[in-house]
Amino acid sequence: MASTETSAFQGLAQKFRRFMIYVHSKGMVVDDEYIILGSANINQRSLDGSRDTEIAIGAYQPHHSRAKKQSHPHGQ
Repeated sequence: MASTETSAFQGLAQKFRRFMIYVHSKGMVVDDEYIILGSANINQRSLDGSRDTEIAIGAYQPHHSRAKKQSHPHGQ
C-alpha cells in the first residue's frame, strides 16, 4: 500500500513540476573602428567576474572603416 501512495505522490509531483527559465542572451555592438568579441553572457553571473570564467578580445582598426573604402561590402 505504501508503494502505491509513493507512486501516486511521485506522479503528482512530476505533473506539477516547474522548471526555471534560463535566458542565454548575447549582445553585439557594431562600430566602424572598434571590435570586442567575447564569451560573456549578459547577466550578473558572467559580468560579475567572480563565478564564471570568460574571455574577450578587443581591437581598434580604423583602416577597416567603411568611410575609408571605395567599394561596398562583399557580404550578403
